[in-house]
Amino acid sequence: MLFDLKVLEKTIDQSRIQKRIIEFSDIGKVPNQGITRPGLSEKEIEAKQKAISIMKSLDLQIRNDPFGNVIGRREGKDPNAPPIMTGSHLDTVQNGGSFDGAAGVIGALEVIHALNELEISTRHPIEIVVLTAEEPNRFGFSAFGSRGLSLKWNLKELSQLKDEKGVPLPIALQSIGMDWESILRFNQSPHLHAFIEMHVEQGERLYKKGISIGVVLGVTGIYREQVMVQGEANHSGTTPMPLRKDALMAASEIILASEKCVQAREDEDSTATVGRIQVTPNQVNIIPGEVVLTIEFRSTLPEILKEIKARFKQALSQIKQKRKLKIKSEEVLVQPPMRFSEEVIRSIRQSSRTLGFPSLDLFSMAGHDANHLASITNAGMIFIPSKGGFSHCPEEWTDPKDIAKGCMVLLCTILDIDGEEMGGKR
Repeated sequence: MLFDLKVLEKTIDQSRIQKRIIEFSDIGKVPNQGITRPGLSEKEIEAKQKAISIMKSLDLQIRNDPFGNVIGRREGKDPNAPPIMTGSHLDTVQNGGSFDGAAGVIGALEVIHALNELEISTRHPIEIVVLTAEEPNRFGFSAFGSRGLSLKWNLKELSQLKDEKGVPLPIALQSIGMDWESILRFNQSPHLHAFIEMHVEQGERLYKKGISIGVVLGVTGIYREQVMVQGEANHSGTTPMPLRKDALMAASEIILASEKCVQAREDEDSTATVGRIQVTPNQVNIIPGEVVLTIEFRSTLPEILKEIKARFKQALSQIKQKRKLKIKSEEVLVQPPMRFSEEVIRSIRQSSRTLGFPSLDLFSMAGHDANHLASITNAGMIFIPSKGGFSHCPEEWTDPKDIAKGCMVLLCTILDIDGEEMGGKR
């Protein structure tokens, strides 16, 4: 198929890519504070409308599914062939950047530009998707659209969620044009030939090595545990140190222990994070009586994750005995590591090599829509560099030259997969 770099460099338009980055960035921009375009918000809807406008200019057939995902379809020569889907999301975290998610949507649209300009007909239909609410939102969940497509939601539990103002999720969805009854009736995932997502790395491995293309092998496993430390609140001045049961001091040891549990393995793809701490009564002159903290471990290998969890359990027991207070823990998330389709991985790697772009095999240390859609089709991801590794912040930056290279690899991968018989998920 089409693997002529000179042709692609004339067709994939960096200036158009940069223009679209700016246009999408203007939606939800807060002066000097990045972009705030939350999932399930009017700003996300506005960004989707912008994408729809571009899709229409590319002669795509547009539809919305019950989860609010926007899909633009370019027909193939075989009307019965399942589509190849590509795209990403347009929502952001609070005070986020311009490239997380948006680069993948812009890249997918650029691929359609190229196919149209070069008058290439594919056997399979090509579908561009803007997936709804990939980032955590005011209801506390993420990947709303991709989990919906892959039938991963417990709709009864979902219907009971409320935001901080007490608004139930079904009512909130209705206010932005979505229908809860249609979601309840959705019972069959789409039959796809493949799903490929281009995304910024959100780390600095590619940037530090000066490599434009990352071939994503899979997505890290995530284990989260909520730990409650129960001590005794008392006067900070009149309670001698030997008589204290200080919940925060114990929690500090737990935090450091979580770090040591990961460091003992010396694996660069394993991490420990304590991102949330609640201290009670949280007063300057009272010994903390209770602390609740959330511990998160990540690793790309299930055996390492299991080992880290075992070490942490032992550490909790030792701290409990030493401090003579109560410590309870509860699992809140167990997401095993996953691997993408070997066929898609091979195609991405080969496309990059044929175009003369060095690539790096790596795992994603963050979750993405692609790892949910991998449960229903052959899926893969293309990473492009994040300058300095910055993401989820205003400093997020990816060079349009690297986005263009990612688009070229995405296009060639789609054309390669278009001619392949894929191992089915169905």
